[in-house]
Amino acid sequence: MRAPPPLVEAARLADAIGLARLTVKREDLSGFAMGGNKPRPLESILASARAEGADTLITTAAAHSNFCQTVAAAAAHLGWRCILLLRGSSDTRIRGNLLLDHLFGAEIQFLDSRDPYDPGTLQHLAATARQVRADGGHPYVVHLTGQTGPLAAAGASTLASEIRAQFERREDVPHALYLAAGSGLTASGLVLGLKHVGMSMRIVAISVQQPARILRPLIIQ
Repeated sequence: MRAPPPLVEAARLADAIGLARLTVKREDLSGFAMGGNKPRPLESILASARAEGADTLITTAAAHSNFCQTVAAAAAHLGWRCILLLRGSSDTRIRGNLLLDHLFGAEIQFLDSRDPYDPGTLQHLAATARQVRADGGHPYVVHLTGQTGPLAAAGASTLASEIRAQFERREDVPHALYLAAGSGLTASGLVLGLKHVGMSMRIVAISVQQPARILRPLIIQ
């Protein structure tokens, strides 16, 4: 990814909501396939996949997932096969990230479940991996709410060192950092990363899909 994405002052927004200062970390400018912050966790995951000799990535998320779109782009870049098990319907309109999935050459299957924590999803992932092996391929399953979660959090931790370096050139350091949270892995990585670099900052994760009671334990585990 193009590093480091810059810090940008949002003076008018800060004034509108009554803040003395508001700074935005422009992760949308990371520079890889319009993937925003998703290349960060994916770098660690891809390193693991390559070490295991993988040639096929299999992952799952919602039909218009930013993460799946970035996985598809990474697979295309590496010349690997990509299989996406998307929560949704086969008649979902092909636009946005789903259109990009197609353009990047991903093979797409749809799952009936809308629950990212549905145990049946693991069965679908495992069955797909078995079929790839039977066809002579070397699959690597990317499951953010499962076995690859720690790798994703480790990749997200690099954000902490970037933030520290960028704020070292400024006189003020923010008291709190707010971010959207789907799986909670970026928040987990930030908490660990900021502790590692010795930077004290409150982390506030805004859940985009799960109640706080479900997401909170996943972040602090």
